[in-house]
Amino acid sequence: MYKSDLHKAVSRRLLLIICILLIQHVLWGNTSENQGVQSYSADKKELMPEIDQLLGRWDINNEQAEQFVTKLNALTNYAISDSLFFNKLHRLAYHFSIMGYTSSARRTAEIGLAFYQKHRFVQHEVEVQQLLVDIYISERKLDSARWLLKQTERDWLMHAKGQENPYILHSKANLAEIDGRYLEASQQLIIALGLFEQRGNELDAAVVRLTLADLYTNMKMYAKALQYNKLAYEYFKSKSLDARMLVAGINIASVHKQTGEYQQSLEWNQQNILKAKAMDNQVSLAMIYMNMGNTLNRFGKYDAALAYLDSSLVISEALGLRFGIFLYHLNKADVLVKINKPKEAIRLLESVAETMREYASSEITIDYNLTMHRAYEQLGRFEDALRCYKISQSLQDSLDTDAAVRFMLEWEGLMEKERGAREIVQLNEAVARGRFQTWMVLVGSLAVILVLFFWIRMRYRVYKLKRQLIEADQLRLMAELASKNKELASKAIQSAAIGETLTEVSKKVSWLIPRVGRDGADKLSQILKDLEIRNTTTEWKDVDMKFAQVHEHFFKRLYEICPNLTPSEIKLCGLLRLNMTSKEIALLTNRSVATIDNSRTVIRKKLGLPPEDSLTKYLLSI
Repeated sequence: MYKSDLHKAVSRRLLLIICILLIQHVLWGNTSENQGVQSYSADKKELMPEIDQLLGRWDINNEQAEQFVTKLNALTNYAISDSLFFNKLHRLAYHFSIMGYTSSARRTAEIGLAFYQKHRFVQHEVEVQQLLVDIYISERKLDSARWLLKQTERDWLMHAKGQENPYILHSKANLAEIDGRYLEASQQLIIALGLFEQRGNELDAAVVRLTLADLYTNMKMYAKALQYNKLAYEYFKSKSLDARMLVAGINIASVHKQTGEYQQSLEWNQQNILKAKAMDNQVSLAMIYMNMGNTLNRFGKYDAALAYLDSSLVISEALGLRFGIFLYHLNKADVLVKINKPKEAIRLLESVAETMREYASSEITIDYNLTMHRAYEQLGRFEDALRCYKISQSLQDSLDTDAAVRFMLEWEGLMEKERGAREIVQLNEAVARGRFQTWMVLVGSLAVILVLFFWIRMRYRVYKLKRQLIEADQLRLMAELASKNKELASKAIQSAAIGETLTEVSKKVSWLIPRVGRDGADKLSQILKDLEIRNTTTEWKDVDMKFAQVHEHFFKRLYEICPNLTPSEIKLCGLLRLNMTSKEIALLTNRSVATIDNSRTVIRKKLGLPPEDSLTKYLLSI
């Protein structure tokens, strides 16, 4: 009985202790949670104005962006559920990416992505993932970009039941463009553009137009690139979206530079400089200075080009933009080669050789090796120059996109027709005109597509035939020119031989003059004068006339290159272009070989040729 009462007392006390512990745990947990919510609210109250401030600033540096992201990481310990807050984080991540702070942009976007994945906001999740894919591409993390895009597409298909998502298509197009699959990229971008336009999403449609313009620039279709860039620019301008308008303006200036319209490029860059300074957007300013330097370099204003490139370097170093610093070295080396400082150019390029591998796109590698080729060539290191030229040429061949351009244009035409047919079908369904009318529309649309297909095919065959005729005509003209050159050279050598024979005859006549009588001497003297006239004028005039007929523009171009050449030096250049030796020229022109060699030396100096370059090869190139 005693043991039973003892057990009951102990059980009651244990039960009481357990209840007290549970009550304390609940009270303490609520207190901790309240403290966490209060702390989150306080931190959010502090960060929201800071986010708004950052969204309106372009003068922040990479360190300030990283400090803000560190503050954001502290919020992940709390029960965050404010969608407005994360929508602003998404905008801020895009803001950081435009400024070139990819690390801060990536970390900010990843925080927002975790929130959207937790609450299954699929549409916002896809938008953030698309931004992350673009950031990974800019960081050259292509494997991460492909993996994330594949996961995003799989999640979207499970949610949307087969509907296309234009954001996913945009990211797929960016990766396809990186891989050189331009036709595939253009298909995806045009579909994405159509979807955005159908939904009335003009902002994202303008962003897709910018990407399309970049694609067309890479494919050297500059007219279409300029068209899409200007459409995007006008939209951003109408909505006062200065940051994106600046991006479009920079692209327009770049396209003008690529097409050789340097004055238009400089005008756009000047306008972009004013806009970037007004926004205090240092990253864009560094990019514009770089573009200005490149344009002035192509314009032949090398001092001004170096000044703008140096300004770009100052900003890039201050903001820690490694890619900007690399481009500075690459572009400055190109200027140094043009102002005949090959050793300095090679030192600059070798200093960024390792960095170049980090950003080793085909275009950058081609530019790098072409600049090295020209620098080595100036130094007379022809073996190294040839090696660099072969590397650049092999890469250039791999970027040949003529076939892709042709198929893309055909595909765009078919897409436009298909879009028109789809709109007609939708209209017929809306007014319910019946099944027969719908079938007629489909058959008519198919007929239009087939007619368009055969028309394009016929046009292509006509174009191909014209090209073949032009090439055949060019080959015929080249053959005729080669034949005339051969005939002219033969005539010149023959004239030289005749001149040599006349000279020998003159010598023999001169030997006979003192050994004959007075009458005979007079007659021999007259014969000697006739031979000299024949030797000095007749043969040369015949060669000169035939040379002028075959190479009618040679003397004009030679005079434009070096106006201070004398008439006799110009004639000598024409004979050298026929691959004649100094001895043959001396016989033809009735001068000594030493005189001809001296004249050649004078001509080399006037043309500014270094000793290692062949005068004959140079004249053949004119």
